[in-house]
Amino acid sequence: LMVLVTLGCEKKSEIQPVTIAPQKKLKIALVQLSQNPSFTDMQEGFIAGMQELGYDNDKVEYLQYDAGGSIFTLHHILNSLESQKVDLLVPLVTSVTQAAVSKELGIPIIFISVTDPVEAGIMASLQTPDKNATGTCNVVPMEELFLLAKELTPHIRSVGILYDPSLPNSVITVNRAKQ
Repeated sequence: LMVLVTLGCEKKSEIQPVTIAPQKKLKIALVQLSQNPSFTDMQEGFIAGMQELGYDNDKVEYLQYDAGGSIFTLHHILNSLESQKVDLLVPLVTSVTQAAVSKELGIPIIFISVTDPVEAGIMASLQTPDKNATGTCNVVPMEELFLLAKELTPHIRSVGILYDPSLPNSVITVNRAKQ
């Protein structure tokens, strides 16, 4: 199986191949930290994309994991993947991807919806993904957002941003907003 992934970040990147050894049925683990309708959409989109490439349920077994918001459970799930002989790990969002990459499991990783993989320590460069990981990112276009806010509310003098400092993607977005 050769899966091609385009990094959907600010900078254009070449398509990065991820090679997986063929076998009777591929095992692909989709891992999320907690339930969220957006995460469900992401998983369904990934599966639909794989089906478009010809990898239907006869060729792929999807293992879907939800850590229930627990970091301890997330690490337990990630630690169990090698013994389950998973061929591909698909973590959703920044914190799950960081945990997956830090484990160095030896399983190829295609992450979904990471705010900034370089700043989050998931890879050294968008041009040359490393650490056995590649995927898509969802950078918030802060400059465009502030230009729109200024256009819609020209007399605005200050901006407040609510965020969760325990989430890496939130911190990255707030730091970009400050700049």
